[in-house]
Amino acid sequence: MKYLSVVATILLATSAYADEQVRGRVTNYYDNIVVSTPREKRLCEEYQVPIYGQQGSADGGDVLMGMIIGGLMGKGLTGQDNGAAAGAVFGGVIAADKAGKRTVQGYKTETKCRTEVRYSDREERRYTHSIITFRYEGRDISVQFQK
Repeated sequence: MKYLSVVATILLATSAYADEQVRGRVTNYYDNIVVSTPREKRLCEEYQVPIYGQQGSADGGDVLMGMIIGGLMGKGLTGQDNGAAAGAVFGGVIAADKAGKRTVQGYKTETKCRTEVRYSDREERRYTHSIITFRYEGRDISVQFQK
């Protein structure tokens, strides 16, 4: 009978000691992170584009008329033939230049499109690690691990 009580005492003591070793707590840790998801968006805009045209073309008569008027003005201002010649050249150049000008005759609407990348953000909670803390031989021990 004495033998049985010694074995029972040892088993109870071992069981109690084992329970002390396995007691502990596990704490899980998480981080909040932002996850960005790209998506394409097509953007279109309308623009007013000018339509250019020639004001007209200078024919020989326009240039000759410009030279005659320029010559008369040059002679009248300077009173000399050199002034008349210079005025005739300038008059011809001005007549030819005015006739070849490009002008805006109207507008047309054009659509231009482009693709832009935009991001949608959402917050997620993600597991990072766990820590188990237990008592062993009178000391607190913590061990980090991942599930």
